[in-house]
Amino acid sequence: MKNGFVIYQSNEGTGAELEIFVNSPSEKANKAVESGSGIRFNSSNKVPPYDELRFIKIVDGKIEYDPLAIRKEAILNLRERRNAALEELDKACLRYITDHDRILKIEEYRQILRDLPERVSLESINIPADAGHISPPELILYKELL
Repeated sequence: MKNGFVIYQSNEGTGAELEIFVNSPSEKANKAVESGSGIRFNSSNKVPPYDELRFIKIVDGKIEYDPLAIRKEAILNLRERRNAALEELDKACLRYITDHDRILKIEEYRQILRDLPERVSLESINIPADAGHISPPELILYKELL
């Protein structure tokens, strides 16, 4: 047998392990392939990207992405971007401390940003590439207050 790659389900949940082998895969990888919880690849071009392995489930020898795991990642990305926006608005509050009207607008927008993760629909997030591309307008429009 020549060199190659095997991805296999390491447990009952989501997440796959990648094994790169020379001559032959490990016994664990071979058993996974035989049972349908692993897939052998002869070329690296066909192996899913390494950073997507945590979203993969292997069912009957086929790769499936776990949409719940992907959506969880998407919400984490959204919260991270939202928190950065809130931080910028906190600094703006200090900068405009004497401008009462502007402070009120900033406070209103901060609440909009705090509520954002609960209001954004994640129904269309089904593949790992989608997880980093949630861009509600609120994450851009807050800059008008700066």
